[in-house]
Amino acid sequence: MNSILRFTSAHPWLVLLLTLGLTALAGSQIVDLRTGELRLEIDPSPNRFLPAEDEAKIFYDLVRKVFGSDETLLVVLGTEDVFTRENLERLDRMTKRIGSVDGVHHVVSLTNAINIRGVGDDLEIAPFVSRIPDDPEELARLRREALDHPIFAGNLVSRDGRSAALLVYFMDFTDTEFIARGIDDQIGEIVEQERGDALTWITGTPHLKVVQIRMLFADLGRNLPLILVVGMIVLAFSFRNLRGVFLPALTVVVALVWTMGIAAWIGRPLNLVTVLVPPLLMILGLAYAVHVVSEYYDTLHEEPDGGNESVTVRAVKKVGLPVLLTGLTTAASFLALMLSPMAPIREMGLLALVGILIAVVASLIVTPAMLEALGPPRRTGHAGQEAQSDWFGRFAARAAEFNLRNRTGIFVACAVFGVLALVAATQIRVGTEHIGTFKKDHPTRIAFEAVNERLGGANSFNVVVQASYPNAFKEPANLRELESIQHWLDGQPEIGATTSVVDYLKLINRGFHGNDPNHLAIPESRRLTGQLFFFGANDEIENFVDKSYRMANVVVRANVIDSDRILDLSERIEQRLEQLPEHLKGTVTGNPILINRMLETVVRGQVLSLGGALILIYIILSLLFLSARTGLIALIPNVLPIAAFFGALGVSGVMLSPGTSMIASMALGVAIDDTIHYFARFNQDAKRFANERLATISALRAVGRPVTYTSIAICLGFLVLTTSELSNFVEIGALGAFTLAFAWLIDFTLTPALCSGLRVVTLWDTLTLDLGHSPSTSIPLFKGLSTAQARILALMASLRRVPAGQRLIRMGDEGRELWVIIDGKLRVSVPRGEGEIELGTCTRGDVIGEIAFFGQRRSANVDVVEDSRLLRLTPGNLARLGRRYPRIATQVLSNLSEVLAERLVKTTSRLR
Repeated sequence: MNSILRFTSAHPWLVLLLTLGLTALAGSQIVDLRTGELRLEIDPSPNRFLPAEDEAKIFYDLVRKVFGSDETLLVVLGTEDVFTRENLERLDRMTKRIGSVDGVHHVVSLTNAINIRGVGDDLEIAPFVSRIPDDPEELARLRREALDHPIFAGNLVSRDGRSAALLVYFMDFTDTEFIARGIDDQIGEIVEQERGDALTWITGTPHLKVVQIRMLFADLGRNLPLILVVGMIVLAFSFRNLRGVFLPALTVVVALVWTMGIAAWIGRPLNLVTVLVPPLLMILGLAYAVHVVSEYYDTLHEEPDGGNESVTVRAVKKVGLPVLLTGLTTAASFLALMLSPMAPIREMGLLALVGILIAVVASLIVTPAMLEALGPPRRTGHAGQEAQSDWFGRFAARAAEFNLRNRTGIFVACAVFGVLALVAATQIRVGTEHIGTFKKDHPTRIAFEAVNERLGGANSFNVVVQASYPNAFKEPANLRELESIQHWLDGQPEIGATTSVVDYLKLINRGFHGNDPNHLAIPESRRLTGQLFFFGANDEIENFVDKSYRMANVVVRANVIDSDRILDLSERIEQRLEQLPEHLKGTVTGNPILINRMLETVVRGQVLSLGGALILIYIILSLLFLSARTGLIALIPNVLPIAAFFGALGVSGVMLSPGTSMIASMALGVAIDDTIHYFARFNQDAKRFANERLATISALRAVGRPVTYTSIAICLGFLVLTTSELSNFVEIGALGAFTLAFAWLIDFTLTPALCSGLRVVTLWDTLTLDLGHSPSTSIPLFKGLSTAQARILALMASLRRVPAGQRLIRMGDEGRELWVIIDGKLRVSVPRGEGEIELGTCTRGDVIGEIAFFGQRRSANVDVVEDSRLLRLTPGNLARLGRRYPRIATQVLSNLSEVLAERLVKTTSRLR
């Protein structure tokens, strides 16, 4: 890392040129630079949420293959009376024009739907309206026939005769091709041109997908700049200079372009979950660059002259490892999403992981390059920080005092809140809105609900009955079982219409008997049934029974849109299907059913991903703080915001869906960053001040400011999502902002209360703490210890910088501590009369004050001759070391015994 940093510092313009080239390359993957067309795609299909090996998904794909796709587009014409010449002609024109659109397979409406009836001694299979009559009596006859028709009524015409439907079927191509061909737009234009004074509505899965994609792109186009602007406003308030505003903003834009460029390059379209990655990356990515810029100004203010190293290099050396580690913890939370059984959420985890790592790398390379290229500013320090230090310092001091005074109360309050949140979480509903994703006043939602009301249901699914042998559905007994299921379905309040092969068979039977309504029934013999199917065969029947007559399809139109009610209905249907004879097996399938099936996977995925995130982050924290106990303590403040999130779900009634299920893992990854920064800073200040109160105040003042501003920026970024037209984005924005605001509150209360009295050793301290060359050989107290173990000892004690001219020890004083010289020079003397006699000088490795360490008074004066770095070790430090690192403590005690023995030998030899 240091070599990369040195190269960046030496060649900033080259780094920026390479960055520009990579950004242009990534941008060319997102947008075709020649045509301006967007290459990055969005796939809104919910079908991919189920694993490919899922039985329900496999069966659904089989049903689509046998009976055709259930993803039809529905155009509904609303009038006072469909059966007028004008309206039938309008319906006929719309049917023909839509049918001629490139990509449309065929269109079915009243004017061309196949009707089966007897004409004399013949069976006629012809369009229901062969010609549009002028005669009112003929129109009235058409009306009666249509409203009495077992297939048309409720499907192609409303039961009150005021609305007519066109069912549009498409060629077999992907959603991307469907959108690229502009089929939905062409149909919309035709409907608008032909509607006249009638009302028209367009709905159906293909249309909903197109609208969702457009809204998602519109949201991205609006929200990303807005999130960036909001973040820049917060940065302006914090830094009060242009660099502090624009450098983090440019860095996060670079990271976003690179991430989306990679997604487009590998040909992975954004789905309904990964579409959240751009705003999330914009929201979360700012923090890393902010820490780099903030440390740059701190270093410039405190250490303007750094010798051979530039301010940027020194700043990144200080902040680089913490930024990298906090980025890894956030990445770990997204990595855990890859444990989800749902492919789109796994893709979300992978893409967010890549994005976060790119943001970290950009912050540690691109941001320093920009700082070096711009050179030192004319003004040093945080202008904003200096202006605000008084009020924030007072606030931090009061918060610290409150936390220390009320530790027990804070623990009890947090425990009670956690229990209440878990109780509230028991009320969580697992579900998805589907059409409820659109707001109630959105035209798409209005159209869906209008069709739902007029045609008895806009949601269609299938009840498929399979027999154990071929030609089973030529047998009257099995057909009656199918008819019985239909009658039961028609009796359910949520169901508006059903259609099956039985309806066609009964029409054929009636047609062969001179349209006698008494013969609108299933024939009595298998032989007659087979003959009727043979003579009445048509393309429509193939949508309801397979060629072997072993699988029958009942198409159900339902008026429920809420996932809870769909689940309840499907469970009732499954219970009814259990009553079928042994040789028949019924299954409920279809797009709405599959979505509900997905909800079971949501819960399982939530448990796996959140559990995985907690375990991963716990492992990282334990490694980071070199202690399983400290890792667990550091995890506690981050579990409470997750409990608050689940409690909010239970109280608010917002459903746990694929989108909202990611908030917990994401919030955990973000919140843990602040905890790491506070624990590390408190540990430094505790060693520096040797005073818990001062350390808490200092740490809260230092860490609290960037934590507060980044929390404000993140929460406001999430609140931007609440401006979306899609309700699931609104829910994610509101819940994300609430959860992270609560995490900030915990950071300012529970985290300091937990941390006080806790001595933390961090991994980066053991990697970076300077104890000079070969401490195990040059410092007797460190004998037998590795460099890492020596650093742990130093960190469990405290390192002090003592300026020359200061008296460190006064003869006769009490002081249960000893000192080890890391760097510098000290003089030992004793008073004689009005002067002092120098006993000697001490340099690196010497131990001072060991007599008082064991309870005796100081036996000499010790003065600092040169600026020195000293290790202060107390019995309390040694006891704590023994509990946490017994092997190190044992070696230190052994070394201390050797030092004392050596001193005793020297003293004895002097006396002789």
